[in-house]
Amino acid sequence: MAIPSRFIRVDPAEMDDQLGPVLVHRTPAGWIYYCRADKISEELAREFEALANRYTQTTISLTTPTEPKPEIRMHRLPPEQMPAPLQPAVLDLQDAVHTIFVRDDLISQDMAEAMVDITSEQNRYVRRLPVIAPLPDP
Repeated sequence: MAIPSRFIRVDPAEMDDQLGPVLVHRTPAGWIYYCRADKISEELAREFEALANRYTQTTISLTTPTEPKPEIRMHRLPPEQMPAPLQPAVLDLQDAVHTIFVRDDLISQDMAEAMVDITSEQNRYVRRLPVIAPLPDP
């Protein structure tokens, strides 16, 4: 199962500061992230979109419960310290800890913190979806 995600960069002048660096809209078709363009690069927004779409395919199951809820972490690193130096972001799924490594020149600290909070909330939301399991044998 995949819950499609789109990341749209918005001119900071068009986004109220009180909304924070990102606003998420849940639609029947998926998640739309409206991100302040001064808080995230175009390259990283595209990478987050691809990672988010692959992440939901990996972590959401229609046939088995998805507990326990993973802990989400994000580490901003200089490009030379990235696990894969040419990548803007790398996702590491280790049991109950899911870590996102991002290049610190592509995202602000407040945007990184907001994305961790949003991902954690989305995990809670997804885990409330009904589990579709096969019927037991008679």
